[in-house]
Amino acid sequence: MYRKCTTEKTILQQACIEKSLFDMMDKMDYDDISVTELCRQSNISRRIFYRLYEGKDDVLFAMIDHSLLDLEKFAFSANTYDNEEMEIYYSFLRYWVEKKQLLDVLGKHHFTTLLIQRAVSFIISEEAASLSRFGINDPQREIDTLLYHLTGMLSVIVYWHDTGYTKPIHDMVEELYRLTSALRSGK
Repeated sequence: MYRKCTTEKTILQQACIEKSLFDMMDKMDYDDISVTELCRQSNISRRIFYRLYEGKDDVLFAMIDHSLLDLEKFAFSANTYDNEEMEIYYSFLRYWVEKKQLLDVLGKHHFTTLLIQRAVSFIISEEAASLSRFGINDPQREIDTLLYHLTGMLSVIVYWHDTGYTKPIHDMVEELYRLTSALRSGK
């Protein structure tokens, strides 16, 4: 478990530790990274580290969770498509192209499934409350549908990344739209 920081100081400390972990994972094996070295790299005391995190894995979880929060804040305002659903797919794909280095590092250490797992946990914890506040009659069905789409889209993103983004982004938008349309229509 990691602490959800609210002060500017602790948010910056947490970001510094996450950045240090990211940089270290880019250069060395995850199992070879120690909390001591992570603290040294981020110029943070162990006391502060353990105030923010229970251990190294929590830094990894926070790094992934914060990337998912960034996605939530990512502007869906490119106005590339007339269709709102296609616009969302475009923004989603564009975000993960910009996060290529994160996907590189996660893939290098075989943590891309962790990204999907954390996304599922994020949706369950964040969306359940939101849906009931908006008077959605069957929030569990809405969450299940959202999880199905999100995990499928993230799997497509990981595959697209792993194959070197060989298809142009607009082709990928069309493909995601075609797949979800087929699912909705039952074809």
